[in-house]
Amino acid sequence: MSKSKKRQEIFKKYIEKDFKYWDDFLIKELNAESDRGAVILACSLFDIALKAKIKSFLVPNTNSNDEIFDDANSPLTTFSAKINMAHRLAIISNNLKTDLHTLREIRNSFAHNIDECNFEDKEVVISLNKLKDSSNYIERFKGIREECFPEGNKGDFIMLSTMLLSTLKSEHTSQLTSASAEWIYKLEFSAPL
Repeated sequence: MSKSKKRQEIFKKYIEKDFKYWDDFLIKELNAESDRGAVILACSLFDIALKAKIKSFLVPNTNSNDEIFDDANSPLTTFSAKINMAHRLAIISNNLKTDLHTLREIRNSFAHNIDECNFEDKEVVISLNKLKDSSNYIERFKGIREECFPEGNKGDFIMLSTMLLSTLKSEHTSQLTSASAEWIYKLEFSAPL
């Protein structure tokens, strides 16, 4: 089975299962990975989620190979292209677009750094702080952060990845207006934990 098919099957299961199962799965799987592995896996899931969201707004492709996504020179082969297209189709907000590009920057730091890259690297910390500041989610939900996720920057990355993937899943059927933002950016309360 190709990597692409395997990732598609994983995401299909993600769509079919409830949030709790997948939050637990993602926390467990991402925590078990090396820093590099956690980033690559999380970004692969985001890539698959974006592809599924974009496809839901397109005329179905009857071929086994989708020329928009699957060929080497397809216009939506890259993570960046999918992020930008999802935003232009009003599937994701500007906030989520910015956060996904920040995740892409983190992924690129890990993918292109030949030396050992980790969550303490200056470039990664800057991008992770930008991601944390975007929704202020970790600060608003300190109890959940402390109870459910590992300590340190890797735990922050895992929590934010889990929440952003949940955002993509929860908003998968509605197209946004240009001024709309997903629920993660609208929350004005803090969790009781």
